[in-house]
Amino acid sequence: MSAYPLAVERFELSERWCGWKGVDVIFIAARAAIEAGPLDPPICEVVFDEEYDPFTVDTLEEAREHLRRTRVRSMDIILSHIDEDEARLTLHYSGDRLQLNGYGSDWPRARGAYDAAQAQLAGHFGITTFKLPKLPRDTVAETRKHIVIEELEAALENVDSSVENDCRRGRGKIVRNGDDEMSNSMAERTKADRQAAAKKGAATRQRKAAEKSGADTKQSAKATGNAAISTAKSLGETVKQGVKSLATRVGAARKRR
Repeated sequence: MSAYPLAVERFELSERWCGWKGVDVIFIAARAAIEAGPLDPPICEVVFDEEYDPFTVDTLEEAREHLRRTRVRSMDIILSHIDEDEARLTLHYSGDRLQLNGYGSDWPRARGAYDAAQAQLAGHFGITTFKLPKLPRDTVAETRKHIVIEELEAALENVDSSVENDCRRGRGKIVRNGDDEMSNSMAERTKADRQAAAKKGAATRQRKAAEKSGADTKQSAKATGNAAISTAKSLGETVKQGVKSLATRVGAARKRR
């Protein structure tokens, strides 16, 4: 009975490097995988230019010698145990790209071979096992970038100048509005003072007129009273004289009798 679920009872792993330059390290990694597996007896097959004009050799030494004599487009190193299904390792090199693949039903053997090869390759390439190549300089993109930056700077300058002008206009408008408000306030205050002065003058004139009318009425009443008193006195004297005359006449008449 397998100790692993069916989904993981087979080992399978791969890794890729871009910008690969060291061909000799590929053969060192292949020999390390054979020894660490161990792949005993190992089955080796190296195929050159499989997609164009395939050429195949059976040993790593023959493959290395072929590389020294001939320029190739691609190389596939295929290593396996006597039972290929138990442990299998492939190294595919094409251009500047190198891919390592490992799989098999025998976990310790397949994983041992893969880890040994991966350690040699990663140690040569560096700590980072995946690195993108440096892109060539894109002059068109740089030109567009400069144009966009210049346009943005010009737009920003226009915005700054517009904001500054608006601020200046706003300050002038505020000052003018303040002057207008002050002038309006002074005019309203002057108008109110004039109205108050006019009301006060009218009230003063009315008061004086009332006082004069009262004085005149008082004098007229006094004159009228004095005239009435004089008339009464004159009337009293007349009555008094009439009574005296009547008494004199009555006395004279009594004397004649």
